Formats: sequence, C-alpha cells, structure tokens
Amino acid sequence: MNNPRAFPRAFTLVEMMVSISVGSVLMALALGMVHRTMRTESTANTNAKVERTAARLSRQFRHDIHQAESVSLDNQQPDAALLRLMLTDQRPLTYRIENGGILREQQQSDERTQREFFGFPENFTLQFAQLSEPARITLTLEHDTQLVGIAPQIRLHVEAVVGQFLRLRQSGGDSQ
Repeated sequence: MNNPRAFPRAFTLVEMMVSISVGSVLMALALGMVHRTMRTESTANTNAKVERTAARLSRQFRHDIHQAESVSLDNQQPDAALLRLMLTDQRPLTYRIENGGILREQQQSDERTQREFFGFPENFTLQFAQLSEPARITLTLEHDTQLVGIAPQIRLHVEAVVGQFLRLRQSGGDSQ
C-alpha cells in the first residue's frame, strides 16, 4: 500500500512557487519587449509623418516663392513670423508660423481664402529668413531632441529664389 506508483505525483508548494516566479519573470520580460516595440513604432510613425509633411511643405514653399513677384517678411516675433507673397496674378499669399506649424493662406479670385496647415510636433521649430542677392527666402525646420549637450538638428532647409519662374519665362526658358 505504500507503493509510490499507486498515487499520482503531486506538486509541492516549493515547485509551485518556483514555476509561478519563473512565469512572472517571463511575463515581465515579454511585456517590456511589447512596450519597447510599441514605443519604437510610435516614434517611427511620428518621424514618417514629419518627413511627409516637410516634403509637402518644401515643394509648396519653393513653388510659391518661385512664382512670387514680391516678398515681405515680418520676423519680429520668431514664434509668429509672417511671410507675405504677391503672386503674378496679384493675389496675396501668406505663410504664418503658429501653433507648432505653418499656416498657408492664399486669396482666391472669388474672395474665398484657401488654407492649408502643415503641422509639426511641439519639439520642432520653424523660422523664415530673407537673403539679399539675389532675393532669396529660406525656411528652416529644426528638431530639438531635448538631450543635454546635443544641439537641435536641422530636419529641413529650403532656399528659394524669389520670382525664378518669372525670370525663366521672360528669358524664354522652360518654367518646369
């Protein structure tokens, strides 16, 4: 009757505690990996969105500057800079830095205003600058990584010559 094979083998309390502890450690490691993967994916999505928005802004900004007859820049308040363009058809176009992005407003011929907002996360800064000969406008987008000892990184720098398309048309060149 004292045959050990007659009774099914049971787990001791120590074996149960060890298996629960090992399972808890494995679960914590798995959750840490899932969290790190989700954070990496979120960062990659944010970077991709910033790159798409910067590329769209770059194309539009360069095109508008090249089409402009005249440009004026009000850069007294860097966080609310205003760039005014006068296009060939005498329609005003403005670029305004506000709320972590740039608002592009173009007056339409029928008194409507077309607006487009290029938004960036809060650790990005935008600024305009005007260079003289030939008249050029620059747009710079910087990313502050907020790490000690590391300067902000320039993510976008666009430099466009005012009225370049107009000069190409006047000289008989192709404006494309």
